[in-house]
Amino acid sequence: MSEANLRRLNQLLSKYQCHTVYSVVVEELEAVLSTSRRNTSTIMSKLCEAGWIDWFPSVGRSKASTLRVKVSLQEAICSVLQPEIASGHFGSVSKLLSLYGCTAVRALSLVTEKQNDWNEANNQLLITRYPWVDTIDPAKTYRIAELQVIKSVYDTLLIQDQQGRLLPGIAHAWETCENDVTLWIRTDIRRHDDKFLTVEDVIASLERLVTETGPVSYLFSQIVSVTRLSAKSLRIRLRAKNPLFLHALAIHHAAIVTQDVRYYANGRPAFVGTGPFCLEAWDDDKLVLNIHPSYFRQSALLDRITLSHQGGELIEYLGQQNQDDGVQETYTLQSFSYLTARFRKDAAILPEDLERLMDYIAAKRHTFDGGNVVSGLSFSEPSFSAPSDAERPVDLRLKGKLVLTEPRWTIPHLAKLAHWLHSAIRETGLELEVIELEDISDPSLMKDKADVLFLEEVMELPHEYGVYEWMLASSGLRFLYAEPESWRQHQRLVDEAVSRQSPADAFVNIEQDLLASRQYLPLFFGKEEILNVCQVRGIQVTKTGYSDFHKLWIDGE
Repeated sequence: MSEANLRRLNQLLSKYQCHTVYSVVVEELEAVLSTSRRNTSTIMSKLCEAGWIDWFPSVGRSKASTLRVKVSLQEAICSVLQPEIASGHFGSVSKLLSLYGCTAVRALSLVTEKQNDWNEANNQLLITRYPWVDTIDPAKTYRIAELQVIKSVYDTLLIQDQQGRLLPGIAHAWETCENDVTLWIRTDIRRHDDKFLTVEDVIASLERLVTETGPVSYLFSQIVSVTRLSAKSLRIRLRAKNPLFLHALAIHHAAIVTQDVRYYANGRPAFVGTGPFCLEAWDDDKLVLNIHPSYFRQSALLDRITLSHQGGELIEYLGQQNQDDGVQETYTLQSFSYLTARFRKDAAILPEDLERLMDYIAAKRHTFDGGNVVSGLSFSEPSFSAPSDAERPVDLRLKGKLVLTEPRWTIPHLAKLAHWLHSAIRETGLELEVIELEDISDPSLMKDKADVLFLEEVMELPHEYGVYEWMLASSGLRFLYAEPESWRQHQRLVDEAVSRQSPADAFVNIEQDLLASRQYLPLFFGKEEILNVCQVRGIQVTKTGYSDFHKLWIDGE
């Protein structure tokens, strides 16, 4: 309706100047608006209700009415845009820019800057173009954008610092004895519905991690039982001793959810949480997070954050001035790229040729990035000398077709690595087909379609736990062991390894067997300093690259 009113106002402004009083007859208005007498009256009444004109209609045919246009087209567009931008909706922006050109551009610039100033004065943040959010269920998501919200709404039993050391979270104390883990729970934690978190909530959440299928469900399949010891403590019994299990309780996939669910627009469900922000609203266009006033740890620094999935139009007006000047935090990200291969029954490449291809790529790695070639899941940063003549790749000629699956690469160095890999495969004479891995959480969907999977995955700290998590949760191994029995056998090997005196040595043995099968090839080790924004303005147009939301703050000076 606002767009229709703007169109009618623009018609009036083509005839009548703003802030000037006119005497007009209804026939004249009919001609200006190109519509009927009855519709003319309706249109003028709506423009009056919008506050854009003063109109005092005459009584009687052919008698003059009094008209004064109170706002310019730019002012009217501002009044339409302001509530949209304030709420994180941007449905009209593109259309108005298309219809009214420079006038709409000026209006958008004014409204955006005004809303930015208001947000800063009221300690609120609008992030535009935020990636789509399908779920905020910690046990089910694989996506970084969803985990960013999860970290704001839920808490974990334990917290892990950047060096991999465990710190108290919901649990203020813990101990392990053989295959038992005992946790003592804080009793002063208020949920977002103002009830206190109970041991029963924690037990139900842990049991759910065992039964729900998700990206890290294999880490929690070793839980035999979760038992209430008192109103303040519980015991987790594992199948076997596992000194690394405590680190699994600190990952965001293991965040504690309560037994109560709230429903948002179109039936979107979200468990009631305890985190620094409450989920206030969630619809097709946005999520709204409000500060949790009774949070048990350090409070969030902002009162309200709106995550809009729209707003790309604002980049031109705010993109240069508000993203790069604020305070940032740095953390180190360790990653690991590799290939896994399956010997498919209907493959267009022979198993022995696939093995030869893996050997060829292994020998050729040094030509792409010799300083970061990794020979395995090393527990220290690898260092390699230049390859000897015997290790240098020799020409290889193969026949057939290879089907490679990989995610869509958005990071430049990964896109470059993928291009190198594709070229290395094609130069052997093989025909190459690349299929996008659309669902990284379920690589088994590609087991009958692809011969090789190419991935880079983050290695969590401490490194020993990172290797353990990779062996139980990595997409590459779930592609390789897509059949249930082969995966169960792999799980048994990992369970045995982690219960030994030296899990690290046992993990090396598992990896050596993988390497010997020539169905697994480590490629490159990555270590990158990541900068995340902490200091923000009232409106941010960069969709990612933020610190945890509770750490964000505004300095409007």
